[in-house]
Amino acid sequence: MAETIWNSAVSVYHFMMDNLVVINILLSLVIVFFQRRSPQTVWTWLLLLYFIPILGFVLYLLIGQDFHKSRMFKAKEIEGEIKYAVRRQEETIYRRRLRLTNPAVARYRDLILYNLEAGQAVLTDNNDVRIYTDGKEKFKALLEEMQKAKNIFIFSIILSVMMNCGSILSRC
Repeated sequence: MAETIWNSAVSVYHFMMDNLVVINILLSLVIVFFQRRSPQTVWTWLLLLYFIPILGFVLYLLIGQDFHKSRMFKAKEIEGEIKYAVRRQEETIYRRRLRLTNPAVARYRDLILYNLEAGQAVLTDNNDVRIYTDGKEKFKALLEEMQKAKNIFIFSIILSVMMNCGSILSRC
């Protein structure tokens, strides 16, 4: 049993050594053409493959694979939901069943349809809009609203930027 496993491992090793150039070329083509990566990452993997062929191949199999496919599928799911909302609103507008809180908006039906079709911008109403002409007022209101927040859905910010922002705001 152990001898069979050993012989299989040796034959795989010999196959890889005999076809190392072909394997590197195929893997290089996969990295360059079939994966969306930054140029720096592509060059890093290519250099690793060519200068440390076997170890580079093993490292690529272990850590080089893109495990962010779930994010891609989630993004496609969200995109599908947006397209569904756009289609549903277009259908409602075409059938003249769209109920708006402000009847004056009905005059802009063509513009609403254009925004739906061109930019997939779904019409929303009953929005609260404030226009700020002074930066100090804007940041003061922003901080107040952030303190009132109950949930944060997307919040990624670099700590140093936030600290700089805080020191700027404290001077206001």
